[in-house]
Amino acid sequence: MLISLEGIAGSGKTTQIKKIKKYLEKNTSKKIFISTVYEGKRRKAVSNFMNRIGINDNQIATMFLFQTLHALQYSEAKNHLNKNYIVLADRWRYSFFEYHLTNKTFTNCSIAKMLDEISFKNLHPEIIILLDIEPKIAFSRYVFREKKLKDKGLKIVDLKYLNKASEFYKKISHALHWHIVDANRDEDLVFENIKKILDKFI
Repeated sequence: MLISLEGIAGSGKTTQIKKIKKYLEKNTSKKIFISTVYEGKRRKAVSNFMNRIGINDNQIATMFLFQTLHALQYSEAKNHLNKNYIVLADRWRYSFFEYHLTNKTFTNCSIAKMLDEISFKNLHPEIIILLDIEPKIAFSRYVFREKKLKDKGLKIVDLKYLNKASEFYKKISHALHWHIVDANRDEDLVFENIKKILDKFI
């Protein structure tokens, strides 16, 4: 089973995925694999690489770098699914569309779809949960985290960007019938809602 948590930066995806992992380990017999594109050691390595070769300001170069990471995320997830793991994705293919459509990287949407298919093929999550949060709240969390990390990788986005990204996620979540959780509340209350969704499937 592939489960994806989606949402704007600062919505609490990483926090909730850790909680989900503990819950599933306790309530199922399966092993759990957390799938990420740009977190932890990988984020540090990628940020260092971006700084060394100087692509931070080049949107197209950054896009191709992250397509490489998406292809790696797909491969890792697929391998663990084949071993009967439950895979928890901290974002899946939808963040690619959100970022590049919001930033207008592509003038032709068919190019974005083609690149997405190359990286993620036909692998779609069985459960997709959107952590829906007010952009102002998310922005405060996000800026605090980024300033603490100080890795100078991807540029810090502004509140205007998060507002646009939030609208994208709301539209796609309704169109594709995702599960939507109010992430403005205390993290434990948010997790209680997530558990109710998971309990229908496990």
